[in-house]
Amino acid sequence: MKKFILLFAGILILASCSNESVVAEQEVLADEAVQNPDLFARDGIKVDVCHKNAGELVIGEDAVQTHIDHGDAVDMDGDGFFHIDNPCSATDLDDTIAFDQSTLVDADGDGFYHIDNPFSETDCDDTNAAVYPGATEICGNGIDDNCDGNIDEGCIPTVTSLTGRIWMDRNLGASQVATSSDDAASYGDLYQWGRGTDGHQLRTSGYITVRSSTDTPGHGDFIITLNNPPNDWRIGQNENLWQGVNGINNPCPSGFRVPTETEWIEEKVTWSSQNSAGAFGSVLKLPMAGVRLDNDSGAKLKNEGIKGLYSSVTPIYNSTSSGYHSVLLDFSDTNAVMIDGRRARGRSVRCIKD
Repeated sequence: MKKFILLFAGILILASCSNESVVAEQEVLADEAVQNPDLFARDGIKVDVCHKNAGELVIGEDAVQTHIDHGDAVDMDGDGFFHIDNPCSATDLDDTIAFDQSTLVDADGDGFYHIDNPFSETDCDDTNAAVYPGATEICGNGIDDNCDGNIDEGCIPTVTSLTGRIWMDRNLGASQVATSSDDAASYGDLYQWGRGTDGHQLRTSGYITVRSSTDTPGHGDFIITLNNPPNDWRIGQNENLWQGVNGINNPCPSGFRVPTETEWIEEKVTWSSQNSAGAFGSVLKLPMAGVRLDNDSGAKLKNEGIKGLYSSVTPIYNSTSSGYHSVLLDFSDTNAVMIDGRRARGRSVRCIKD
């Protein structure tokens, strides 16, 4: 009976929302509810309302909009929280979803809660406001910044050399940083100069003897020239294929590019010795990854664990071939030099940050 009287009181309070005092309003409603209980009986859904003058009441569903128009707060989903700022409870985050939001904590104030909930993705570290679902992953900090369950995903592992330049910490296509000069897992892929990452660079790719007349051959086969000058996989040489981060076929990740001859020379002079020991002992830890030949009908691999041959972006004219070769870094156990080489051969690529 008490709840019924409160229900009735809520109805009449709604009808009489005015400048009358709250006390007088409640006395009138109470008297009428006791004298005429059947007159104010309502069927259907009952809704809690936080009346801005009279506190919490229960009303019929048909009176909800009128109370909202009056500025009262309602609890449509029945979870004990009202839909707008009110004196009865915290504001409901979503009044269409019944959830006890008193269990939610956002200790770091980043807008994400510490447990699973229907209002936001779960914060994986509620002590750090910089860590939340959708945050930018910061490379190298060992933290899952964006709460996706992975650390440093999408990041490019890098090292900073003695020259101050930032390089990838491994050869393009390698699964790990070299642990020795002949660490096969660190060898990586072998790119023909100027070609993109189309599959030809894989050490197990097939090969063909038909050279390409376009910048992108349209297949993943290694192209061998069989000693046809100028020993380039492309008919009609193009000097712009690897030039800079916007090079047509730049094989490096975004923001990285193939180094220049000058950049290789600057690195080489910082080594403790001008040979493979110095190359591996440097910050770059360069392995002797070998080469893939273009003048052999089998496109054979050669000098793995014996030589390191690293491409630069710098072209050089070769009078013997009547065409352009490219400058590359060549090192072995005995020396480390810059030489020119035919473009159709497959060599290692170590990318530098632009």
